[in-house]
Amino acid sequence: MDSALKAGFNGKCFNIRKSPNDRFTVDLQKLHRPAGNWKEEALNVVDQIINQSKSSGRKIVLFFSGGKDCEAVLRLFLERDQIPLIKIVRYAKDSNLKELCQGIVSLDELQVPYEIYDFDPYKFIESEYFETITNREGISFPSYIFLSQFFERHKDDFLVLGHEGFQIVKSRYYEFRENEYPSTPWNFCIPEKGQYLNAYFHRHELTGVVNFFSHTSELLYAYLNDDVIQKMISNELTGCWQSGFGGAEFFYKKWFPNMRARKKIDVIGSNCQSFDLIIRSFQKLNTQKINLTQTVTKQIPIKTVVGYLAGENVNLNELGIDVLDWRHPDPFNFDTSKWKIYQEIG
Repeated sequence: MDSALKAGFNGKCFNIRKSPNDRFTVDLQKLHRPAGNWKEEALNVVDQIINQSKSSGRKIVLFFSGGKDCEAVLRLFLERDQIPLIKIVRYAKDSNLKELCQGIVSLDELQVPYEIYDFDPYKFIESEYFETITNREGISFPSYIFLSQFFERHKDDFLVLGHEGFQIVKSRYYEFRENEYPSTPWNFCIPEKGQYLNAYFHRHELTGVVNFFSHTSELLYAYLNDDVIQKMISNELTGCWQSGFGGAEFFYKKWFPNMRARKKIDVIGSNCQSFDLIIRSFQKLNTQKINLTQTVTKQIPIKTVVGYLAGENVNLNELGIDVLDWRHPDPFNFDTSKWKIYQEIG
């Protein structure tokens, strides 16, 4: 199933960055019809998945990291009286223990069965395949490299991941997260690394939905116009600096009032990995002299994206600003007190 939000380089979709000079470009479908509210549009995506699963004879497999997004997707399936096959990956050395435990508690409360895979990312980092897949797929962020192993196991199933493919953030929010900075503008952000999995699915002809929350333009439009999100970008919600950290608590409380509150996990150690695992991955990539091209995130004013979805004739790639994602120059000497995560480049 093709996503409404796609990306690639130099005006193409799903291709691989070959050079630092390659330009990250996005393609976003406009509305096909008037959008309903967020729950209506999210259930419409679930219905599409169920129908395509039945017609293809593929069982629905939901990758469950333990975060609120994947639980939201599961709850949508349950509203349709459907229980997908839940798969959880447990990393060695308790590298993803925090999210894992929170997710399992929620699954037990919902009385949904699940299967756990044990995976040792530390051994995988030392394998030859780690270098091979990184070079072949153009992936340089650890969690997405590890997920490729999960995909290999389920290439004959209908895979569903509760990814967004986008974020709504205050500009330069990593630097400012200790303070609210009410005047800081909000942007619609499309991270290059957040599109890795969508491209991987397309190139390997896998079946499923990777970026669930941007799968249709109607669902994305409904999200951006939801009253909770509108309050967030108007700085009426305290403690929010992006849609995932702070904003998700308010949003899901509205649509899933019985969802268990999560203990906040610092952004540096998120993505189902410990900080130590991220460091080890980057160290290995540097040791192998693998191309660690700095990825970018395209930041676009939210009003511009909403207008575009509704039919306005604007060029998102021309109006967006690319910022460098963080990539520390020396993975062997991390001094987090001196981090500058975002650096404007255009």
